[in-house]
Amino acid sequence: MTFDSFGDWSPALDGIEPFDGGAAAWLRTRTDRWIAACANGPRPLAGRDLAFVRSLVPDDLDVTPTYVHHDLKTANCVFLDGEVSGLFDLGEGVIGDPIENLARAVWDLATFDVDLAVRFLRAYEGAAGAEIPRDRLRSYVLLDLVVIWEYAVRQTPPWIGDESFESWATTFISPVDVALTY
Repeated sequence: MTFDSFGDWSPALDGIEPFDGGAAAWLRTRTDRWIAACANGPRPLAGRDLAFVRSLVPDDLDVTPTYVHHDLKTANCVFLDGEVSGLFDLGEGVIGDPIENLARAVWDLATFDVDLAVRFLRAYEGAAGAEIPRDRLRSYVLLDLVVIWEYAVRQTPPWIGDESFESWATTFISPVDVALTY
């Protein structure tokens, strides 16, 4: 489903609150919002991690605003006869870059079984009829890991030990990097 502008769901509007600016500006704002959320938590991102995360946001992004589930993974899908027949857990949905929809599914699958992630990516490319922009997908995986990091460090006890963001994220991005080389 495509839209006229990038944005977030607004309960007050009962619709999309559009974001002024293009895709890259929207993504920079969203990234900064998650960085700020991390800064307000018990384990803010270190300076090196901040620079790394900000470097992932492209200067230019030419995409059509599309619904992004942002938590698309097998656990949030309903299957009927081997096909996705429904989705739930729509609370993180945004209007953004459709490639972002692949991020959580790819790192979720790759950390379980790289071959499953490869099969998923190939099936997506076959259905879409176009090659996935791998650098962009990798950036979205890492940005999604910032979202997970922010949530994980707020938990009691935190899901993660005393690792830095970079060390923790490597656990997930390493198998993704392998999957993206198919």
